[in-house]
Amino acid sequence: MVLHSDGRVFEANRRFAEMLGCTVEETRSLHVWDWDQDWPRERVLEAIRALGPEGVL
Repeated sequence: MVLHSDGRVFEANRRFAEMLGCTVEETRSLHVWDWDQDWPRERVLEAIRALGPEGVL
């Protein structure tokens, strides 16, 4: 799974979608906090802001 800078799914594979109980297309409307309560919106956005230019910590 790859995220947009706003925490929304940009790309996901079939297995990830199956884990969430939806289609790959449906995952693209989800944000991390929609499926993981340990990652609320502000925590996700802080982590994304901390990423380097390559998109990795």
